[in-house]
Amino acid sequence: MSDRRPIVAAAAGAALLVSALPAAPLHAADPTTDAREQLSRDQGGTPNDFVLVYERPLSTDAIGEPMWAAKFIDQRTGEIHSSYRSAEGAVGSVTVLEQAVKRSLDVLPQLDRKADASLLAVVGNVAPARALPVAVWLDVDTSDTGAPVQQAHPEVEWLAGRPIVGTLEQARTIRGELWEARSGAYAAAAEAFRAQIEHLGGTVAYASTSAPLVFVDLPAGSVAAVAERAEVLSLGLESTWRTSMTSAGPGVGANWTSGSGDQGNGVRVAVVEYHNVAT
Repeated sequence: MSDRRPIVAAAAGAALLVSALPAAPLHAADPTTDAREQLSRDQGGTPNDFVLVYERPLSTDAIGEPMWAAKFIDQRTGEIHSSYRSAEGAVGSVTVLEQAVKRSLDVLPQLDRKADASLLAVVGNVAPARALPVAVWLDVDTSDTGAPVQQAHPEVEWLAGRPIVGTLEQARTIRGELWEARSGAYAAAAEAFRAQIEHLGGTVAYASTSAPLVFVDLPAGSVAAVAERAEVLSLGLESTWRTSMTSAGPGVGANWTSGSGDQGNGVRVAVVEYHNVAT
């Protein structure tokens, strides 16, 4: 259906919406000192080798507690290393943040873990029989889909699953075959998912051929049951679309940045959707 909006739904538990907070009381020890000592243990050298270049107090919607984050430059190599410290004093890489998020998510119902805020708000305020347009991201393993393509092209050298080609024509051919292989895996997963959706009283409106994304029309009372399914990674309310060439931040859930310290200034990223888009 060409009029379906290819909007990716980001789950609240999948995207960490990080926001700046006023300075909050953390563990008594100096976080900078703790981080330098941890980095020296992990990376070698001495704590003085690591120079603080950026820091901020932060919190996540999933945790709801303050956490300190910083970036250090290793004067020996020029490498940048991130460091986090929880309110309890645990210091380390981004794993510290991920573990805190996981602990907080583990106590939540699956719907609260996987659904975005707009879907949660609607589900709790409409009649169970009301049909909702929901975008569902499925967990589809495509790690083995490239193997038959590699076998079909023994003349090509492959590096980490990627072909090293000699001509543009060869690149296009192999890229197309890899896309077809992944697309087949997505289609099979979507078809199996269709049966589950129809069992719950819903219908599949559109299944992406380029991503494990399925748009469904689903009774509000069945949304929680869909979230319970293991193959569902995230789901969100499908919304109206508008042309926006200024910033993709809101669309991809990256609109939590503030200031210039973590916006990736000087970097340009484009996402091109070249199937099933409006003119």
